[in-house]
Amino acid sequence: MQALFKEIKAGDIDAVRRRLEKDPGAVALRATPPPKTHAGQQPLMVALMVGEFEIADLLLDFGADANDDDSAAGEPHWRPVLFDAIRAAAYRTRPRHPTMRGPVDTAAQSLAVLRRMLDLGADPTAVSSGGTSALMSAALDVEQVLPPRQLRNPDAELDPEFDANITALMDALLATDVDPHRIEPIFDTSAADWFSGRLMGRYLRLPREA
Repeated sequence: MQALFKEIKAGDIDAVRRRLEKDPGAVALRATPPPKTHAGQQPLMVALMVGEFEIADLLLDFGADANDDDSAAGEPHWRPVLFDAIRAAAYRTRPRHPTMRGPVDTAAQSLAVLRRMLDLGADPTAVSSGGTSALMSAALDVEQVLPPRQLRNPDAELDPEFDANITALMDALLATDVDPHRIEPIFDTSAADWFSGRLMGRYLRLPREA
């Protein structure tokens, strides 16, 4: 298991492919402590966390579970693997310039994996251990890469590519059964109310405040 995870994190897709061809069941192996790192996780979650999207696609080819989560570790905080795909896509919505730190992968790669997982039956209404929805998680993740001064400006103008990437991500989720008006337990309000009057409200297709 640790050898497979090491290959994934190294981006060695050929080694991962050889391992899966020899033992297809390895796609569903789950890490258990020790060590505690990646405990409860399957290879797909690791690939998404480290941004190895070609390997994530390969794992899906071999039947990786798009509805997996890391609750098996017995930790109080866990999440569905879909949340890792969402975060990977959210963090790559902002075009990366040479002077910027952060992921160098294109938004298209991460979004394609997210869409594929949804097509394969990943449940967009699944929640984390704290009850946070996938839609709320996506909006919060996108806010991490938005310019801080524009968070509360629903009319803020973004770089066209940045705007298109956020729109594509959020529309992929809004095209499913997600409900912006679902009450989020941790926030004691809905995503619709939380982001009302904020820039993210625009991408949640919320009506503009008068």
